[in-house]
Amino acid sequence: MLIMGVMTCILCLISFCLMQKELYPEEEKGVNIRKMLLPISAKRGCYLFATLVLNLVLVCFLVFFYKQPEVYIMKRVGLAVLVCGIMPVDLKTNRIPNTFILAILAWRTICLIAEVIGYRDTLGITVLQEIIGAGIFFLLIGVCMLVAKNSIGMGDLKLILVVAACQGIYGVINTLFLSMIIAFFTAILLLLTGKKGRKDVIPFAPCIMPGLYAALFLCGI
Repeated sequence: MLIMGVMTCILCLISFCLMQKELYPEEEKGVNIRKMLLPISAKRGCYLFATLVLNLVLVCFLVFFYKQPEVYIMKRVGLAVLVCGIMPVDLKTNRIPNTFILAILAWRTICLIAEVIGYRDTLGITVLQEIIGAGIFFLLIGVCMLVAKNSIGMGDLKLILVVAACQGIYGVINTLFLSMIIAFFTAILLLLTGKKGRKDVIPFAPCIMPGLYAALFLCGI
């Protein structure tokens, strides 16, 4: 439990540093973690603290209520932490940086190595579910992009695919179902308040983030 908590804190700091680098590229932070982390404004500091608390609560919840193996918990918590970093970037710039997509894939690879070492009996089923989930949603989203141009961005497509790679088919279905509900009501609210028009682009990552956490808390996957 302690190790998972420490790993979650480290992942939160990495996600926050990547967010800083994407939101403030003019500061030339390079790859120095300290320079990427500092300076922190009060608003960004609160966001980092909230991210830490939320994900530590998630770890405890998954451990005590779902009693899943540690590697499966951290696989999903790591995904959630990195999506927390994506959300402000997409909200401000309407894009999902490849840096975060690569970071999620790198984390999935680390978890896969741990699964190969300690969970070989269930590894085949787990990987198969993730491949099927990613394949199904790749085809569905590809059709949507062809039928309704500009309805889904490439960044959203890549994000959904890496979510499927970490959650599997059942988890990504839960996440996207809840995310679409949130996106629907968000779009209505923005249209009614006049903040967005019918032709305006609405960032999807801010809807995926609460959908992902809702799926994890409600279903554990």
